[in-house]
Amino acid sequence: MAQLKRIIFFTFSFILSASLSSGILTGLNLRGELLFQEKEISIIVQELFELINEERKDLGLLTLQFSQDLSLLAREHSKDMALRGKISHSSTSGQSYRDRIIEAGFYFSAIGENVASSNRPQTELIHEKLMDSAGHRKNILDPDFDQVGIGVVFRKNKGYFITQDFRRAMVLKKEEEVKEDIQRDINDLRRENYLPSLSFTKEADDYALKCAIYKAKDKAPSPMPRHWGETQFLFITSPTLEGIQSIYRDKVLKKTYTRAGLGVSFGKSSKYPGGCYFITLVLISEN
Repeated sequence: MAQLKRIIFFTFSFILSASLSSGILTGLNLRGELLFQEKEISIIVQELFELINEERKDLGLLTLQFSQDLSLLAREHSKDMALRGKISHSSTSGQSYRDRIIEAGFYFSAIGENVASSNRPQTELIHEKLMDSAGHRKNILDPDFDQVGIGVVFRKNKGYFITQDFRRAMVLKKEEEVKEDIQRDINDLRRENYLPSLSFTKEADDYALKCAIYKAKDKAPSPMPRHWGETQFLFITSPTLEGIQSIYRDKVLKKTYTRAGLGVSFGKSSKYPGGCYFITLVLISEN
């Protein structure tokens, strides 16, 4: 299809040459060539995306969503590689893909990047080259990823520069909503085990929230109120909310606990640069 379009284009240019001056024709051909390259590049991007999902379908993996925002990031890196004339995961400024995606403000729980170059715009050959590399193949078939962005840039006499950026996107929930969901789940667990519901007090909630915020900033929490007596703290740090019940399940089923506090803060840290939930659960016994 790409070859057919190329033939039609040059035929059209030849017909026009009979009635246009050489100066006008040069300008027209240059604009036409750029438009053609952009169209050709969009076809390469689409075909690479389809080939990635065909590989995943064959193995029963979920197909990836195409991310326009991630593709803009990938295209910028392809442009950077084209200017230097070489492929690299590091940008001219020394930034890694991890640095670039963090700076761009993306939230993620997993990321990966493939880079390649090709003298010819044949997508199947480009894809095969990537699949023949263990590291690139792993990214294409990684079950943790759910999004991909693809950026392709052409440089004359240098060829095509390709970047594929992968991530598992984080679906963010409001902190108050997360807090309510966990409180409800805790008391559902207690009722299922014939225990009275915990009373989440404002004083305990406020203190737990301060602890969660401090934890997000790698700071030590403020001293616990002395009048609480026997108290257990549970700190949970997770980029997703999947499976966190298993962390607090056994703790909240202790009969002596009657009151509790829960604080949820979302932020980024050195360990979780793509963002995560910082959760503090305070369990208080009745003395």
